[in-house]
Amino acid sequence: LPDATEAKNLNRVKRLITDSTFTSSTHADLTPKAGQNLDGSTSAYRINKAYEGIMLWSDGAEWFIIQKKA
Repeated sequence: LPDATEAKNLNRVKRLITDSTFTSSTHADLTPKAGQNLDGSTSAYRINKAYEGIMLWSDGAEWFIIQKKA
């Protein structure tokens, strides 16, 4: 993920939606920048299912998961 503390990312929303080509062997890891959090965790969030979606929001300090569909 981009640096949540950059001015351009304050109140920024990001969405990621997979298609039918995603399987358990295909994945995307959403990893916060070192020293930052994603929903209170420094760990990556993995997307690995077809038609899975996630919406993230930055408060200017960290990223939050505000919606997800699995």
